[in-house]
Amino acid sequence: NTFHGRFRHFLDIIDPRTLFVTEERLRDSVELLESFKQGRTPPGVTSAQAIIHPDTGEKIPMPFRMS
Repeated sequence: NTFHGRFRHFLDIIDPRTLFVTEERLRDSVELLESFKQGRTPPGVTSAQAIIHPDTGEKIPMPFRMS
């Protein structure tokens, strides 16, 4: 039925774990994003980690690089 389909779609696109994120974790995430915008990476992270798929070792196409 229509409700069930809409509900399943809602669950597919929404991550309920975000409801439990603390203010501190949210603040840290915003700071991390800002540092990436300024071209800085946190200690222990290389640009290769953001470009190379960890399982396949293949280069991730530009539009699909999300972290």
